[in-house]
Amino acid sequence: MRPMIGITCNFDDRDDIGRAGQAGVSGRKWHFLSDNYIEAIEKAGGIPVMIPLYGDLERAKEMAERLDGLLVSGGNDIDPRRYGERARACCGRILPERDEQDIGLVKFLLEKRRKPILGI
Repeated sequence: MRPMIGITCNFDDRDDIGRAGQAGVSGRKWHFLSDNYIEAIEKAGGIPVMIPLYGDLERAKEMAERLDGLLVSGGNDIDPRRYGERARACCGRILPERDEQDIGLVKFLLEKRRKPILGI
């Protein structure tokens, strides 16, 4: 049986995302992921599972329990305050909700479940 590997998604609530892909209507929120991540998991023999940005970390943990591993995809910048720095003009867009979920999932899977994790 092939391992199921979760991949964290990017998130955006701007209408530009839907307009660029000619999908959806105004006012939608988007959970998305580059195909490179999906292809890499498939080529390595796994089953990729996209992990949306949940509104509740406990629900994200419940889903992660069912996975065999986690790939934390690249994306937005992590809030520099999380590692004792201040945000600077060179920082990209910061999504505190994604930081919270990604960091929460990594801690949960490392400390409580000892599942493999790859962070980009």
